[in-house]
Amino acid sequence: MSVFIPNILPICARKEAALVYQLYILVRARIRGERKTKIESKRLWSRLLKSVCDAPVTSALLVAIVVAHLVKVLFFPDTSWTSLAVYVPDARQQLLSADALLVLIALAQMVKASFFHHHWLHLLTNAISLFASGLALERRIGSALFAGLYVSSALVGYTLLVLVSAEGYAWGASEATWGVLAAFALVFSRCAVWSAVLLPPFIPIPFKATVCLALGVFFVLKLVDAYLNLQGQTIQYAHFSGAAVGVCFALVWLSIKSRKC
Repeated sequence: MSVFIPNILPICARKEAALVYQLYILVRARIRGERKTKIESKRLWSRLLKSVCDAPVTSALLVAIVVAHLVKVLFFPDTSWTSLAVYVPDARQQLLSADALLVLIALAQMVKASFFHHHWLHLLTNAISLFASGLALERRIGSALFAGLYVSSALVGYTLLVLVSAEGYAWGASEATWGVLAAFALVFSRCAVWSAVLLPPFIPIPFKATVCLALGVFFVLKLVDAYLNLQGQTIQYAHFSGAAVGVCFALVWLSIKSRKC
Protein backbone atom coordinates (compact mmCIF):
# COMPACT_ATOMS: atom_id res chain seq x y z
CA MET A 1 0.00 0.00 0.00
CA SER A 2 1.27 3.41 -0.90
CA VAL A 3 2.04 5.79 1.94
CA PHE A 4 0.88 8.79 -0.07
CA ILE A 5 -1.78 8.33 -2.75
CA PRO A 6 -2.22 11.50 -4.79
CA ASN A 7 -3.98 11.25 -8.10
CA ILE A 8 -5.83 13.36 -10.62
CA LEU A 9 -9.18 12.61 -12.16
CA PRO A 10 -8.77 11.93 -15.89
CA ILE A 11 -9.20 14.96 -18.11
CA CYS A 12 -11.80 14.56 -20.85
CA ALA A 13 -11.69 16.40 -24.12
CA ARG A 14 -14.78 18.54 -24.66
CA LYS A 15 -16.49 16.16 -27.08
CA GLU A 16 -16.04 13.10 -24.82
CA ALA A 17 -17.12 15.07 -21.75
CA ALA A 18 -20.33 16.11 -23.53
CA LEU A 19 -21.07 12.52 -24.53
CA VAL A 20 -20.55 11.27 -20.98
CA TYR A 21 -22.82 13.99 -19.62
CA GLN A 22 -25.57 13.20 -22.13
CA LEU A 23 -25.30 9.50 -21.32
CA TYR A 24 -25.55 10.32 -17.62
CA ILE A 25 -28.70 12.38 -18.22
CA LEU A 26 -30.37 9.53 -20.14
CA VAL A 27 -29.44 6.92 -17.52
CA ARG A 28 -30.67 9.17 -14.70
CA ALA A 29 -33.96 9.74 -16.55
CA ARG A 30 -34.38 5.99 -17.04
CA ILE A 31 -33.79 5.33 -13.33
CA ARG A 32 -36.25 8.05 -12.29
CA GLY A 33 -38.83 6.84 -14.77
CA GLU A 34 -38.77 10.09 -16.71
CA ARG A 35 -39.67 9.99 -20.37
CA LYS A 36 -37.02 10.81 -22.89
CA THR A 37 -37.78 10.96 -26.58
CA LYS A 38 -36.40 8.37 -28.93
CA ILE A 39 -34.85 11.20 -30.92
CA GLU A 40 -32.60 12.13 -27.98
CA SER A 41 -31.48 8.52 -27.56
CA LYS A 42 -30.83 8.11 -31.27
CA ARG A 43 -28.79 11.31 -31.35
CA LEU A 44 -26.65 10.12 -28.44
CA TRP A 45 -25.98 6.69 -29.95
CA SER A 46 -25.23 8.23 -33.35
CA ARG A 47 -22.69 10.55 -31.72
CA LEU A 48 -21.12 7.63 -29.85
CA LEU A 49 -20.94 5.68 -33.11
CA LYS A 50 -19.30 8.64 -34.86
CA SER A 51 -16.70 8.86 -32.07
CA VAL A 52 -15.96 5.16 -32.50
CA CYS A 53 -15.56 5.56 -36.27
CA ASP A 54 -13.37 8.65 -35.88
CA ALA A 55 -11.04 6.86 -33.41
CA PRO A 56 -11.11 3.13 -34.29
CA VAL A 57 -7.83 2.22 -32.56
CA THR A 58 -8.80 3.73 -29.22
CA SER A 59 -12.26 2.20 -29.44
CA ALA A 60 -10.84 -1.24 -30.25
CA LEU A 61 -8.36 -1.00 -27.36
CA LEU A 62 -11.11 -0.02 -24.93
CA VAL A 63 -13.26 -2.94 -26.03
CA ALA A 64 -10.28 -5.32 -25.91
CA ILE A 65 -9.20 -4.56 -22.34
CA VAL A 66 -12.77 -4.66 -21.02
CA VAL A 67 -13.64 -7.89 -22.86
CA ALA A 68 -10.35 -9.51 -21.79
CA HIS A 69 -11.15 -8.82 -18.16
CA LEU A 70 -14.75 -10.03 -18.48
CA VAL A 71 -13.69 -13.25 -20.23
CA LYS A 72 -11.12 -13.97 -17.51
CA VAL A 73 -13.52 -13.26 -14.63
CA LEU A 74 -16.63 -14.93 -16.06
CA PHE A 75 -15.28 -17.91 -17.98
CA PHE A 76 -11.88 -18.65 -16.44
CA PRO A 77 -12.26 -17.71 -12.76
CA ASP A 78 -9.90 -20.47 -11.62
CA THR A 79 -7.06 -19.36 -13.89
CA SER A 80 -4.33 -17.59 -11.96
CA TRP A 81 -3.68 -13.95 -12.87
CA THR A 82 0.04 -14.70 -12.81
CA SER A 83 -0.38 -16.93 -15.87
CA LEU A 84 -1.51 -13.87 -17.85
CA ALA A 85 1.22 -11.56 -16.55
CA VAL A 86 4.88 -11.11 -17.42
CA TYR A 87 7.14 -12.98 -15.01
CA VAL A 88 9.99 -10.51 -14.54
CA PRO A 89 13.01 -12.88 -14.12
CA ASP A 90 12.11 -14.97 -17.18
CA ALA A 91 11.35 -11.91 -19.33
CA ARG A 92 14.64 -10.26 -18.33
CA GLN A 93 16.57 -13.37 -19.25
CA GLN A 94 14.84 -13.50 -22.63
CA LEU A 95 15.45 -9.81 -23.35
CA LEU A 96 19.13 -10.03 -22.47
CA SER A 97 19.68 -13.17 -24.51
CA ALA A 98 21.22 -13.03 -27.96
CA ASP A 99 18.33 -15.05 -29.39
CA ALA A 100 16.01 -12.89 -31.49
CA LEU A 101 13.18 -15.40 -31.07
CA LEU A 102 13.33 -15.20 -27.27
CA VAL A 103 13.32 -11.40 -27.44
CA LEU A 104 10.22 -11.48 -29.64
CA ILE A 105 8.55 -13.90 -27.22
CA ALA A 106 9.26 -11.54 -24.32
CA LEU A 107 7.84 -8.57 -26.24
CA ALA A 108 4.75 -10.58 -27.21
CA GLN A 109 4.19 -11.47 -23.54
CA MET A 110 4.39 -7.79 -22.64
CA VAL A 111 1.78 -6.90 -25.23
CA LYS A 112 -0.48 -9.72 -23.98
CA ALA A 113 -0.08 -8.67 -20.34
CA SER A 114 -1.05 -5.08 -21.19
CA PHE A 115 -4.61 -6.24 -21.94
CA PHE A 116 -5.22 -7.84 -18.53
CA HIS A 117 -5.85 -6.17 -15.17
CA HIS A 118 -5.86 -7.78 -11.74
CA HIS A 119 -8.95 -5.99 -10.40
CA TRP A 120 -11.76 -3.69 -11.50
CA LEU A 121 -10.26 -0.51 -10.08
CA HIS A 122 -7.07 -0.98 -12.12
CA LEU A 123 -9.14 -1.69 -15.24
CA LEU A 124 -11.44 1.30 -14.76
CA THR A 125 -8.52 3.67 -14.14
CA ASN A 126 -6.84 2.75 -17.41
CA ALA A 127 -10.08 2.52 -19.40
CA ILE A 128 -11.30 5.93 -18.24
CA SER A 129 -7.90 7.52 -18.88
CA LEU A 130 -7.81 6.03 -22.37
CA PHE A 131 -11.36 7.18 -23.10
CA ALA A 132 -10.73 10.63 -21.64
CA SER A 133 -7.70 11.44 -23.78
CA GLY A 134 -7.25 8.70 -26.38
CA LEU A 135 -10.24 9.44 -28.59
CA ALA A 136 -9.38 13.12 -29.02
CA LEU A 137 -5.67 12.43 -29.45
CA GLU A 138 -6.27 9.81 -32.14
CA ARG A 139 -8.55 12.16 -34.05
CA ARG A 140 -5.82 14.81 -33.97
CA ILE A 141 -2.68 12.78 -34.82
CA GLY A 142 -4.21 9.91 -36.81
CA SER A 143 -4.83 6.24 -36.09
CA ALA A 144 -1.47 4.93 -37.33
CA LEU A 145 0.60 7.28 -35.15
CA PHE A 146 -1.68 6.68 -32.19
CA ALA A 147 -1.29 2.90 -32.49
CA GLY A 148 2.49 3.33 -32.65
CA LEU A 149 2.41 5.58 -29.58
CA TYR A 150 0.33 3.13 -27.58
CA VAL A 151 2.42 0.05 -28.40
CA SER A 152 5.74 1.88 -27.99
CA SER A 153 4.75 3.30 -24.59
CA ALA A 154 3.67 -0.13 -23.37
CA LEU A 155 6.83 -1.89 -24.57
CA VAL A 156 9.23 0.76 -23.26
CA GLY A 157 7.50 0.85 -19.88
CA TYR A 158 7.45 -2.92 -19.53
CA THR A 159 11.05 -3.23 -20.69
CA LEU A 160 12.27 -0.80 -18.03
CA LEU A 161 10.19 -2.58 -15.40
CA VAL A 162 11.61 -5.96 -16.39
CA LEU A 163 15.21 -4.77 -16.50
CA VAL A 164 15.26 -2.96 -13.15
CA SER A 165 12.95 -5.19 -11.09
CA ALA A 166 14.41 -8.05 -9.11
CA GLU A 167 11.32 -10.26 -9.18
CA GLY A 168 7.54 -10.30 -9.42
CA TYR A 169 4.87 -10.09 -12.11
CA ALA A 170 3.70 -7.23 -14.32
CA TRP A 171 0.41 -6.60 -16.12
CA GLY A 172 -1.97 -3.81 -17.10
CA ALA A 173 -2.10 -0.99 -19.64
CA SER A 174 -0.81 1.72 -17.30
CA GLU A 175 2.45 2.33 -19.17
CA ALA A 176 0.56 2.77 -22.45
CA THR A 177 -2.10 5.06 -20.96
CA TRP A 178 0.61 7.21 -19.39
CA GLY A 179 2.14 7.65 -22.83
CA VAL A 180 -1.25 8.66 -24.22
CA LEU A 181 -1.88 11.13 -21.38
CA ALA A 182 1.55 12.73 -21.79
CA ALA A 183 1.10 13.16 -25.55
CA PHE A 184 -2.41 14.50 -25.00
CA ALA A 185 -1.05 17.06 -22.54
CA LEU A 186 1.38 18.47 -25.11
CA VAL A 187 -0.89 18.34 -28.16
CA PHE A 188 -3.77 19.99 -26.27
CA SER A 189 -1.56 21.98 -23.92
CA ARG A 190 -3.47 25.27 -24.17
CA CYS A 191 -6.94 23.85 -23.55
CA ALA A 192 -8.41 24.88 -20.19
CA VAL A 193 -10.08 22.11 -18.18
CA TRP A 194 -11.47 21.40 -14.76
CA SER A 195 -9.76 18.58 -12.92
CA ALA A 196 -9.37 17.42 -9.32
CA VAL A 197 -6.62 16.13 -7.09
CA LEU A 198 -7.61 13.06 -5.07
CA LEU A 199 -5.99 13.05 -1.63
CA PRO A 200 -6.48 10.48 1.14
CA PRO A 201 -9.13 9.51 2.00
CA PHE A 202 -10.05 10.15 -1.66
CA ILE A 203 -11.30 13.70 -1.15
CA PRO A 204 -11.46 15.56 -4.50
CA ILE A 205 -9.97 19.06 -4.60
CA PRO A 206 -11.12 20.68 -7.88
CA PHE A 207 -9.07 23.22 -9.77
CA LYS A 208 -9.03 24.81 -13.23
CA ALA A 209 -5.89 24.83 -15.34
CA THR A 210 -4.57 24.08 -18.80
CA VAL A 211 -4.26 20.41 -19.73
CA CYS A 212 -0.48 20.62 -19.65
CA LEU A 213 -0.43 22.18 -16.17
CA ALA A 214 -3.03 19.78 -14.77
CA LEU A 215 -1.14 16.70 -15.94
CA GLY A 216 2.13 18.31 -14.85
CA VAL A 217 0.71 18.46 -11.31
CA PHE A 218 -0.28 14.82 -11.71
CA PHE A 219 3.27 13.76 -12.66
CA VAL A 220 4.82 15.75 -9.80
CA LEU A 221 2.47 14.12 -7.30
CA LYS A 222 3.34 10.72 -8.69
CA LEU A 223 7.04 11.50 -8.24
CA VAL A 224 6.36 12.30 -4.60
CA ASP A 225 4.37 9.09 -4.32
CA ALA A 226 7.29 7.11 -5.78
CA TYR A 227 9.71 8.76 -3.35
CA LEU A 228 7.58 7.99 -0.29
CA ASN A 229 6.45 4.57 -1.44
CA LEU A 230 9.73 2.69 -1.74
CA GLN A 231 8.15 -0.61 -2.79
CA GLY A 232 6.31 1.05 -5.67
CA GLN A 233 9.18 3.12 -7.04
CA THR A 234 9.98 0.73 -9.87
CA ILE A 235 6.37 0.66 -11.04
CA GLN A 236 6.07 4.45 -10.96
CA TYR A 237 9.30 4.92 -12.90
CA ALA A 238 8.08 2.42 -15.49
CA HIS A 239 4.99 4.62 -15.84
CA PHE A 240 7.23 7.64 -16.30
CA SER A 241 9.12 5.88 -19.08
CA GLY A 242 5.81 5.32 -20.90
CA ALA A 243 5.04 9.02 -20.42
CA ALA A 244 8.48 9.89 -21.84
CA VAL A 245 7.57 8.03 -25.03
CA GLY A 246 4.37 10.06 -25.24
CA VAL A 247 6.33 13.30 -24.84
CA CYS A 248 8.73 12.30 -27.64
CA PHE A 249 5.87 11.36 -29.98
CA ALA A 250 4.06 14.63 -29.29
CA LEU A 251 7.18 16.78 -29.79
CA VAL A 252 7.97 15.09 -33.10
CA TRP A 253 4.37 15.46 -34.29
CA LEU A 254 4.23 19.11 -33.26
CA SER A 255 7.51 19.88 -35.00
CA ILE A 256 6.36 18.20 -38.22
CA LYS A 257 3.05 20.02 -38.09
CA SER A 258 4.74 23.40 -37.60
CA ARG A 259 7.01 22.77 -40.56
CA LYS A 260 4.05 21.97 -42.78
CA CYS A 261 2.33 25.16 -41.71
